[in-house]
Amino acid sequence: VYIYSEFEAWKVHPENKIPVISLTKNKGGEYNTDLRYVKTNKDLDYIDETSILFKSFNHHNKREGFWRYENGSVRPLFVEDKRINFLAKAKNTDKLIYTKMDFQTYPDIMINDTKFTNAQRVSNANPQQSAYLWGSGELVKWKTFEGHDLEGLLYKQENFDETNKYPMIVYYYVKNADNLHSHRSPRPSAS
Repeated sequence: VYIYSEFEAWKVHPENKIPVISLTKNKGGEYNTDLRYVKTNKDLDYIDETSILFKSFNHHNKREGFWRYENGSVRPLFVEDKRINFLAKAKNTDKLIYTKMDFQTYPDIMINDTKFTNAQRVSNANPQQSAYLWGSGELVKWKTFEGHDLEGLLYKQENFDETNKYPMIVYYYVKNADNLHSHRSPRPSAS
């Protein structure tokens, strides 16, 4: 069976007849990165260990990407300051489709090969955004009075001038900093 620990993916024999194997070679923990299996062939009822694709999420800088396990080693294919969603592979070719975004970039559709060497944007779903000032988001970190490390997001308007004073809204939610690279369309929040 295959199981996850905090960062890694492991191959474990249910009756302990073979040693436990780290498919991710402890690289997840080394880089503070979740490595999670991506099923690219929906018809397979098993995991083909000749080539395993992992989606990555780095907890330190919130970067996402893809890594591959092949020939007993794991390596990054690409990692960016982006949020990556929805990955699917074409059945009879080496083409993948996914969305890629950041705070300023709408999640347009990307096509790439399975080696992630030929990325092409194939949609422009939010062209009207270019008519508006947009702003930016950045990760901030601090310590609580008890010495615990916390992190959050600071959104600043476009043309932000640090010599000026601005109104500020504070919104508390656990793990919201993980959304650093998410695109936000202007709309009321559910809360």
